[in-house]
Amino acid sequence: MFGKKESLSEMTKVENLIAADTKFIGAVLTKKSLRIDGDLEGEIKEADGVILGKGGFIKGNINARSVIISGKVVGNISCLGRIEILKGGELQGDIRATELVINEGVVFNGKCEMTRNSSGLRQKPSAHLGGQAPPPEKEH
Repeated sequence: MFGKKESLSEMTKVENLIAADTKFIGAVLTKKSLRIDGDLEGEIKEADGVILGKGGFIKGNINARSVIISGKVVGNISCLGRIEILKGGELQGDIRATELVINEGVVFNGKCEMTRNSSGLRQKPSAHLGGQAPPPEKEH
């Protein structure tokens, strides 16, 4: 579902939903997709895809395979694949991803680390996304 380049309109299958006018506090662990149109205070772990709707708000870190932002995120994002921030979206935090698309009219305050992952294995979230130095690279 999230392997190819898909836009928000092409992602039609949403397995989990935090609806508008709903506030969820706590960690979300899912291997499925998640759409947030309300507020989430806590982290998202191992999600296949995260779609943050225009009125949605996330305060916490996100670890997902694919992320699309139309609302506001305050937290770091670690993504195996693509992050797309749509017009009107806002991200206050650091990014680690293999692909990044930032549209016009976006607010992004943070650092971005682009990674390569040709093995297809899920990467663990970066421990240094909070301002710490990255671990040294091993020579092969």
